[in-house]
Amino acid sequence: ASFLPRNQSSKRKRRRRRIDQHQHQQHAKNSTKNNDDSKDGFREKDDRDAVAALALSASTASAFDLRSLQQFADAPAAGNGTEPAPAPVPTPAPEPTPAPTPAPTPEADLAGDEVPANETAAATGPAPADDAAPAAAAAAPADAYNQGVDACIYSDHPATLLEAAAATADLSTLNAALNASGLTGAFEDISQKVTVFAPTNAAFDNLFSNFNVTAEQVLGNTKFLQDVLKYHVVGGVKAFGDLTDGEELPTLLEGESLGVQIEEVTATAYSPIFRVAIGTTTSERANILGGATNATIMQGNVWTCNAVVQIIDTVLVPSSAVTEATEN
Repeated sequence: ASFLPRNQSSKRKRRRRRIDQHQHQQHAKNSTKNNDDSKDGFREKDDRDAVAALALSASTASAFDLRSLQQFADAPAAGNGTEPAPAPVPTPAPEPTPAPTPAPTPEADLAGDEVPANETAAATGPAPADDAAPAAAAAAPADAYNQGVDACIYSDHPATLLEAAAATADLSTLNAALNASGLTGAFEDISQKVTVFAPTNAAFDNLFSNFNVTAEQVLGNTKFLQDVLKYHVVGGVKAFGDLTDGEELPTLLEGESLGVQIEEVTATAYSPIFRVAIGTTTSERANILGGATNATIMQGNVWTCNAVVQIIDTVLVPSSAVTEATEN
């Protein structure tokens, strides 16, 4: 080789280099192919694992969904969810203990079958109370209310008329008028049962305003005061349900009577929640007709030991009292 010409030696070297480069490139291609084959194998394995995992997760989800649906349809399952839990044993509720009955108070004695004046006026204007306490008031015989005997009309209402007036804040002016008139002794005999049409404090205020007098002037005029108060008292017990339209009620003021007017009142009924009109209600209203003024019963049947009290919104003035005041 050393004796070959220089150009031939160079050619051999170049050919060797080309052979080496070709072998190197071939080797590189083989290595790349082997790596790709390995990667493909790994990919296939990963794909198989992913498919298996997906199938497992789908199976688990199906089982979970099924169990959830069973829990909604039936009782919740116990343990692993394959067996139903035992049904709970119901515990009997304890028997309610009756509430103690509160002891009566002086003001509680006023309550009978009356309707509170504020509730009545807010709904349909002055209206009567339920006649539940006197069970058969409309057809009661003369002695049904213990008339003429030293016993209360109803034993569960022991407060007398004077005690009831003194214990009721809205009748304080009436109580003062009774004391100023000297008539209290006439109501101390509990054997004599009466009906009293009792004006409220507001009713007396209207009297003072309408007749342009003061409370002191009225309370100081004994004759006028006695006549007016006697005009509010009817002998015997007249429950609200006993009042009839057109009736005349003789009073303790000699020669003077009160008239009765019963009328139907229609009012709009409202929903207690939404305060919208839901219909109408009809009730009876009792008006008491006097000589100079008329009144409406705001609260009916307030029972005391010796009287039934009908609360009215106006002081009843007899014609004779107006005539005497004019002449004087």
